[in-house]
Amino acid sequence: MEQADVDRFWSKIDKTGECWLWTAKSRSWNGYGFFSVKGKNIKAHRFSWEATNGPIPDGMKILHKCDQPLCVRPDHLFIGTDAINMADRDAKG
Repeated sequence: MEQADVDRFWSKIDKTGECWLWTAKSRSWNGYGFFSVKGKNIKAHRFSWEATNGPIPDGMKILHKCDQPLCVRPDHLFIGTDAINMADRDAKG
């Protein structure tokens, strides 16, 4: 991960609220931000995780404690599986 990409990524974040929100226009149909690196689109919250914590193991997801798809605040994110994501969803109603 190149520092120029990391700097460019963080320049697109609004850190004024509890959640740090992706502000660029590139978004998925379900509200997740996308960040382009070398012609490849990466979900913004996944890029945030990797920039802060390193690579995401194969098969793992990056989940939101805050349930805000545009949030990229590292301490609002956690790593888990699809099963953990569904259990988290069910627990929160």
